[in-house]
Amino acid sequence: MEKTRSARGTGRLFVVHAAFSLLPVLVLGGALAASYRGEARRRGVAEARAQATLFAQTAVEPLLADHPLVEGLLPREQADLRRLVVRAVDTHTVLRMRLRDLAGEVVFSDDGSGFGGEVEETVIDAAHGTTEVQVTRMNSDANDKGSRGVSAVEVYMPLTGGGVHRTGVLELYLPYGPIQAEVNRGLHHLSRDLALGLGALYVVLFLISASVSKGLRREVARNAFLAQYDTLTELPNRTWFHQRAQTALAAAASGGPPVAIAIIDLDRFKQVNDTLGHHNGDLLLTEIAGRLARNVCPSDTVARLGGDEFGVMLCGNDDVAAVLAQLRATIYAEVEVSGLPLSIEASIGYAVAPEDGVDVDELMQRADVAMYVAKAQHHGVVRYDREQDQYEAADLALVAELNHAIAADQLVLHYQPKATLSDGRTEAIETLVRWQHPVHGLLYPDR
Repeated sequence: MEKTRSARGTGRLFVVHAAFSLLPVLVLGGALAASYRGEARRRGVAEARAQATLFAQTAVEPLLADHPLVEGLLPREQADLRRLVVRAVDTHTVLRMRLRDLAGEVVFSDDGSGFGGEVEETVIDAAHGTTEVQVTRMNSDANDKGSRGVSAVEVYMPLTGGGVHRTGVLELYLPYGPIQAEVNRGLHHLSRDLALGLGALYVVLFLISASVSKGLRREVARNAFLAQYDTLTELPNRTWFHQRAQTALAAAASGGPPVAIAIIDLDRFKQVNDTLGHHNGDLLLTEIAGRLARNVCPSDTVARLGGDEFGVMLCGNDDVAAVLAQLRATIYAEVEVSGLPLSIEASIGYAVAPEDGVDVDELMQRADVAMYVAKAQHHGVVRYDREQDQYEAADLALVAELNHAIAADQLVLHYQPKATLSDGRTEAIETLVRWQHPVHGLLYPDR
């Protein structure tokens, strides 16, 4: 259940991550698309400027005499310009054409508009030699009358006489529709390619993210497994066993089933390692771990505590000794390792809560004491008895002090003669060591 919830939570996080990863791709796509549109518009304006320049140099300027337009147009110039505009308008090359003098006043208009209007800044700039180009709509200026018309490129450029001095300003309106259509076609192809490219990029990023996420999930799962399970036998480790035991003891204290903790140690396992090698020793441990796991109840727990030592927690068993004896017999059943039939014995010690203790560490320590008694006395399965516990904290402190006792010459010899009863003659002398402790007095060997 926990793994399922973890997988669902990881899946949701991945979906959220994928959605957020799509956002910068969309933003990048929008920024590039806007940049492409802007560049396309600039190219359209540049194309219109080139068309206007070509029209001015090849069509308009040859029709004009080399004189300033402020002097007005000759009748011949007027007629030639009208014929030119009619042809240009009929072929949809030009929408409107005006000629202005260097002061900005209209001296020729193909449709009669613009006379006496306000002179715009762009006209003044063109009169000073600057070509001004902008995208607009027909009849959008204050000087124009009528409803707004089609899209157009409005061009103001200087006219020169003989290619030397400026004579006036050409005001030209070119149709922007064909230019825009061409721009839109190119933009459509660019947008399609951009969408495909960004889509492919997102798919690649998604696959990379999915692969990395999958690897991270595996690593997290492995780390979680290593934190709670033994890698060789795949049994719970000491940490997980301790947590499970704490939970079971808390439930027992609240009226739940009684709990027994047992420590299992394999006898002469070192000989297997030394004789057959550690690989075969690992195979034997794996086989025994599987047998233990298969022969306990679902409510019980089997763990590898380290080396050849296993822990078993039994919950609600009325006859703990019988269950452990059965587990010992299961361990002893013959197993084949590298073609050799082996039967290995085990020593088991156990403690029961609350009679032998209520704390996990206390119960495990006392089960360990009982296991050593079982190993020393070859009893197989032994329950903890307080009399078995020969070690106390004070005794451990004495062991630490013993080195100082030798250096301080606190050990003394006592001699005990052995005499015959018939004549009282001494036949031997037993030599005994005592410790004259400065605090505890004379300590005997049992301490």
